[in-house]
Amino acid sequence: MNPLASAKGLEMMITETKDLSVYTDTDKLERILQNIFSNAIKHTKKGRISISYGSGGDMFFIRVSDSGAGIERNALELIFRRFYHGADSTGLGLGLSIVKELLEVMGGSIEVESKRGEGSTFTVRLPKDQELRTKN
Repeated sequence: MNPLASAKGLEMMITETKDLSVYTDTDKLERILQNIFSNAIKHTKKGRISISYGSGGDMFFIRVSDSGAGIERNALELIFRRFYHGADSTGLGLGLSIVKELLEVMGGSIEVESKRGEGSTFTVRLPKDQELRTKN
């Protein structure tokens, strides 16, 4: 996604570089992150997209923060519904609902913090070992 960000004059920056080992469905994780990165690039006109990651207990997280348009407070719960899209969105309203469904299947979750005009932060949480999730 870095070439898309660079083409818009945006910088994508990983803010933490600690080692992290996880066992997960890489195809699903890639689809999840592509959607979140794509949204961040689409809704950020200038500035930086920051990526951080880490772990706690049996879960790991990936956090994506942008300095984009942000999301209205009353829309925060709606953005994960199928076919919902904000007034300034050009999408079909499927991306974040698919992200949420994939995360639920994988035993994970997603959280969003946002302030209109200041940007958004999406945090994805998943089990560090998907094999443990499927055995339980």
